[in-house]
Amino acid sequence: DTLIFDTRSGIEYFGILERLGYKKRARRGGHIPSARWVDWKWSIEKGDHTMKPAGTLERMFRKEGFDPERKLIVYCQSAARSGHLLFTLRLLGHDNVKNYDGSWKEWGNSDSHPIELTPRVPFEPSATSTRLLLSTLAAAAGALYAATKVVAFARGRARPTQRRIRGS
Repeated sequence: DTLIFDTRSGIEYFGILERLGYKKRARRGGHIPSARWVDWKWSIEKGDHTMKPAGTLERMFRKEGFDPERKLIVYCQSAARSGHLLFTLRLLGHDNVKNYDGSWKEWGNSDSHPIELTPRVPFEPSATSTRLLLSTLAAAAGALYAATKVVAFARGRARPTQRRIRGS
């Protein structure tokens, strides 16, 4: 029995950008069916970007469904961010972890691979995952607002504001 962790951002995991027509990352958005969202940034401290303490990491991974007895596959967009999580889990002594090298770049661009858009939530959502999901959705809303402004400008419906400089 294998567990899969998607280490990308919530915007990527939920396929938000691709649903809005952004296809530079992959033709399709979403995640591998049964994959759980465990953003790689959750393993580092916000302020100084150092690794969180081992006990904190162990508790976080367990809350997100990690079981050291099961095989674990981690992936992201191109195997870079998931490499960080692989490294983190190996530092914690878990050797049954593999990095999907093709990652979402391969999976999301293949029409033969199934995708899922609905989130997989652990049986008991952790406070960390709930808080980060809300902050990701807030960031997505901000990105969507900015994207609509860019699209409107590109289509000629809006003009950038021009400030008059005194003396000109």
